[in-house]
Amino acid sequence: MPPSFRACRFPGAAAPDQLAAFEKEHSGWGYGISRIDRSEISRREPYLRNPPDFALAVAAEGAVEPVAAARMMLADAEARGAKFIGGAVRGLIRSGEHITGIVTSQGLIEADHVVLASGAGSVPIAASAGITLPIDAPPGLIVHSRPFGKRLNGLVIATELHMRQTAEGRIIAGSDFGGGDPGEDRLATAATLFAKVKANLFGSDALTMDFLTVGYRPTPRDGFPIIGNCGISGLYVAVMHSGVTLAPLIGTLAANEILSGATDASLSPFRFSRFA
Repeated sequence: MPPSFRACRFPGAAAPDQLAAFEKEHSGWGYGISRIDRSEISRREPYLRNPPDFALAVAAEGAVEPVAAARMMLADAEARGAKFIGGAVRGLIRSGEHITGIVTSQGLIEADHVVLASGAGSVPIAASAGITLPIDAPPGLIVHSRPFGKRLNGLVIATELHMRQTAEGRIIAGSDFGGGDPGEDRLATAATLFAKVKANLFGSDALTMDFLTVGYRPTPRDGFPIIGNCGISGLYVAVMHSGVTLAPLIGTLAANEILSGATDASLSPFRFSRFA
């Protein structure tokens, strides 16, 4: 599994109060949070230009390389006997108050249980069975540099910039973890963002952008995951942001609920029924 990184959440204009609120809330959830001063920030991130007076270091936060993680989990599932069928899912097969399978570009597939974990694509699939998932999908533009020398040791989250460096040396960055409008000219937006990355790092004159990506982040209306039954038997929904970092845990809990028929109390706050 790709390495996780410690995070430094930096204050910006009018942000110290927000940072204090983040610290109080997440500490109450059991996060390991520590305040670090400018000298400690510079020790941890020596290439960071103009570090703030203080930041929060969050040991529990990190990053996962989504493609590498997905390939690893798929390979492990196949090794355990799972069968993968390539194709697009067109909708759900509903019989009364029960989901009995899915309609795909490769034909109909019958199933005792269908797990709907298709991110933003879950909305139209659920709608095919008359289920309305309260999910927004704000776009998020990310810039990716060409592989470069080591400049970042962790995940750095500032007011209008979050950035990290991958195992292959690419610095990837975005402006808002929750997503934001990339504008009509995505290349111009990406160029402005990448210039901000370079302005915040020493020794980055030769750093160049390789490409940009725009992803649509499946975000339930109240910000929390939707996990479990949606009022129709045979269908289990798992939609959230960030799905890739939560996938191993949610996959385990969901599998246990589906196979045993028992409910996991830890998932109670995340049921679809809260939107009723």
